[in-house]
Amino acid sequence: MIRRKTIFSSLTFVCGLMLSSLFVSCDSLGGQKDENKVDYLAVQIDENDSWSIIDAEGNVIVDREYDKDDKVSIIYDGGIYWVCSKDKYRLYSIDSPKKSLTDKEYDKVTEFREGRAFVSINGQPIIMIDEKGNHLKTLSKDVAMVCPIRDGMAPFQNQEGLWGFLNKNGDVVIPAAYKDVHNFDCGVSCVYSGDDGKTVSLIDKKGNTIKTWNKEKYTPSFIASEDKWGMTVDGSSDNPSVVYLDLKGNEVFGKVKGYKRTDVFYSGYAVIYNYTDDDYAVINDKGEKVIRGGKYKSIMNMGNGIFIAKKGDKCGIVDAEDNTLVKFDYDDYFYYRLGDNYIMKSGNYYVLVTPKGEEVKKAEFRNYSALHFSVVEYIDLQSGAEMFTRNVSTKGLVLSNGRDDVASIAKALDTKLDSCGNYEDTFINTLTQGKWKVSTEMKFNRYIKNENFHEEKVNDGWFETTNYVSDGYQWNPDAKLAYVKITMELPAQYHKSFQPLVEKSLKSKGFKKNKDNGYFYCGSGDKEKRIKFNSTEYDNQVELIFITDSEYFFYL
Repeated sequence: MIRRKTIFSSLTFVCGLMLSSLFVSCDSLGGQKDENKVDYLAVQIDENDSWSIIDAEGNVIVDREYDKDDKVSIIYDGGIYWVCSKDKYRLYSIDSPKKSLTDKEYDKVTEFREGRAFVSINGQPIIMIDEKGNHLKTLSKDVAMVCPIRDGMAPFQNQEGLWGFLNKNGDVVIPAAYKDVHNFDCGVSCVYSGDDGKTVSLIDKKGNTIKTWNKEKYTPSFIASEDKWGMTVDGSSDNPSVVYLDLKGNEVFGKVKGYKRTDVFYSGYAVIYNYTDDDYAVINDKGEKVIRGGKYKSIMNMGNGIFIAKKGDKCGIVDAEDNTLVKFDYDDYFYYRLGDNYIMKSGNYYVLVTPKGEEVKKAEFRNYSALHFSVVEYIDLQSGAEMFTRNVSTKGLVLSNGRDDVASIAKALDTKLDSCGNYEDTFINTLTQGKWKVSTEMKFNRYIKNENFHEEKVNDGWFETTNYVSDGYQWNPDAKLAYVKITMELPAQYHKSFQPLVEKSLKSKGFKKNKDNGYFYCGSGDKEKRIKFNSTEYDNQVELIFITDSEYFFYL
């Protein structure tokens, strides 16, 4: 029997990495046969409990096994699941909850779909594994990011930032050539190309183009389902609408006006909505509204013509004819079913509610954990270290061949005199190569340009005066490079692995490390140059300070 206490509840639900710049639909569905249904769920029975696992009837089958600070994934087909402990992931199963299936642990993982998952260890290429944790394939170093398999295809991004697709064997079947992509489903995907990324193509699994249009005409949502794909039409206008296309790119039914977003078709129905207005409606496969808009603040399609809806501050369950099946007495809900039961929140606790609206009294719990993993990535730290240190040498700044005067550096940067202000002492250059973005700030000991004058004497017959007339501006010949600050974007979890590679690169360039102070140096006296590597666990960037003028050593 699961005990109940009346104490404050908090939801433990962590959504996987979703890069806002990508259209990749690494969606939240867990790869089950019935995608809104799970057979097991990780729960905290009471506040601050260790994590347990219950079955579809609410029975505890794994009792308080994982620390309260751990996170547990959705439990996939076959009863396998990830547990994240101290930022490391291990694979477990319902049959082996106390000991992980292998002794391997990972820094990043995806969810399991179609018997496969992708995993990575910081600084190492991505690996495909099976449900027993066996390593099936190590992907090419050119694969920088990969999403879970869906419909036999896994979206991947290469080191240059372009997207393509792998098959279930981890082989490239559609080369990386697109700005963004959606997951495959029903045998099709939508991909984005063109300089502005606004050319949308509907493609098949061989990469053949079925139809092409401009994103301004149809903006795809999520994925295809039940042979239809939802699209937004004129989403940025005051008169938006939604429409669904078939697998050849033709409209299935007329546009439904007044809505900006579409969800997938599931059991013959789809939810359409406007986030900002809390306006949700349901349509059937003919495009007819079966649940009108304006009544519910949110609607979740649970399949089989059943919907969880929110009316005001309360949640209930309705059918496709908008008949109430479960009264609107609940405070929240979880978008998965546990077996045939719905997961509803009442006060501080979650309860299981049967399709008949009856609560499973023994199944009450404080929190659930449904960790999702949408992306793993491989960051080539070696190439990053080379990119990061490319502009420093024992002779000085590489881009100006070691020259430290303003004119030489301006020429190397192709910076024009009239583009600089009168009181500036810094040049900033940003360079992007693949995933790496490096910013170089070059600080001078004086203003980088000055104004020249000549004297003109004027005599009006009474007095003689001297006027100073401008001859224009020039690069300041007295200004010399003082120091260079180089910064690069890099997630904090990679800093520890990255620093030794940077130090190795600096040593290969002829710099020596001062063991007492940690900085690198070359030369001596007025010719000495120093470099310091900086990073913190809180910032997603690293920094090199390169001092070329000994008067600025204090800056370190």
